[in-house]
Amino acid sequence: MDRRRKITDEQLAAIRRCLKNGLTQESIGRHFGISATQVGRIKLEQRHARNLHKSVGDALNWLLKGKPVTRDC
Repeated sequence: MDRRRKITDEQLAAIRRCLKNGLTQESIGRHFGISATQVGRIKLEQRHARNLHKSVGDALNWLLKGKPVTRDC
């Protein structure tokens, strides 16, 4: 475990369950001894991981269909 880390993997899973059950970031942070900001970062990491999985899957499907790769900027 990283020495900077204050929470265990089990606590991280519990925090994610609390977020899923609708508890506030402030109450979760108080319970686990971390800031509400850190709880928010944990929440955002979940969202980013879910979106990353979706976007990688979409890109792979696009390529497997043989479509050209273009940039839409």
